[in-house]
Amino acid sequence: MTRLPPSLADSNFGQAIARAVAGSPEVGRSQASVREREADLLAAGGLGLPQLTLGLRPGGGTGFEVAAFSAITQLVFDAGAGRARERAAEARVLGEVAGRIEAQAQAAFAAVAIWAEVAATRELLAAARASLGALEEIGVQIAERTAAGAGSSSDLLTAQGRLANDRAGLVEAETSAARAEAAFTEIFGHPPTARLDLPPGAPAMPDSSLDDTPVILQARAGVSAAEADLAAARAGRMPALSVQVTGTAGDRLTSGPVVEQDVAPSRGVTARMTAAEARLDARHVNLDATQRELQSRLNRLRAEATGAEARLVAARAAVEANRANLTAARELFEVGRSDLIALLDAERETLASECALIMAERDKVVAGYALLAVTGDILAVFGIAAIPPEGTSGR
Repeated sequence: MTRLPPSLADSNFGQAIARAVAGSPEVGRSQASVREREADLLAAGGLGLPQLTLGLRPGGGTGFEVAAFSAITQLVFDAGAGRARERAAEARVLGEVAGRIEAQAQAAFAAVAIWAEVAATRELLAAARASLGALEEIGVQIAERTAAGAGSSSDLLTAQGRLANDRAGLVEAETSAARAEAAFTEIFGHPPTARLDLPPGAPAMPDSSLDDTPVILQARAGVSAAEADLAAARAGRMPALSVQVTGTAGDRLTSGPVVEQDVAPSRGVTARMTAAEARLDARHVNLDATQRELQSRLNRLRAEATGAEARLVAARAAVEANRANLTAARELFEVGRSDLIALLDAERETLASECALIMAERDKVVAGYALLAVTGDILAVFGIAAIPPEGTSGR
């Protein structure tokens, strides 16, 4: 379902995301489920092959005697039950493959999100340190003025209070950065490098049908499997016809037809059919709910992306205005035409707007990749194969 070019596949960022996806435990578990379903399909596909049986059975003489025998049985007619079970197994393989693609997409998004989180928390930490350094310089000036009799003790106490608040904010920023780096190490398998920029902007999501998205494909596969299960249950009402050749040691070969039919199948067959019909109804409901949820999720993410873009524009304007205000407040404070409170307020508003800008930039980037993760297109952007190389899928 490649709908986007691998625009980031050759970048260091893209290659790091691809490695993180390849090492994701969720993707590994999903791949194991695919191999299990493939084994089920292999077993279901062999039901129409000749069956060889070797064993012991009572002998023809008196007393306790056993005789070795062998038999070859070929199924001729089963009212389509075997083929229906094979179709159900095929559908379940496709469902697990779609589930694996979804796991890959979510692993890719998780890696992008934590990459952006580390970059953002580091910028927040740098902003907090710069603001604290500026306040410490102001605190030194206030202390010198107070010692010289040109300032008041209340100004000194105010500056010290703001410094204490900023130091507490710095500790919080350091904790957030350390937490993000720990999560990064868990996903990527190594700590982040010293320099880590925000991920590049995500390409626009293709404007096309959502029918081939992983979650929809998985839900449709569930419907197909349930339909095949129902067909197999209905076929159970008919007898199965086989041809069997049997040989016993010392005796001649015997051959003939074998007909199998439950003599009182009404309750068992009816129960299996009722259960299969109920499961099919449930799968149809699940498909409808999945389609609704997917569309609703995309609408919410589009709204978040639009909101992030608007917040980014507003945050840039706020930073520009607050930096100009801070510069003016510092100049006025230096010449004694502005009080300390005005300067400290300008410092606080500037820091707040810078933090808002950092978060808006992160939100805009993450929102773009979140949209691609929902549709599975995020894999194409990083050149991640939705189907593992031959030899790794167990087939």
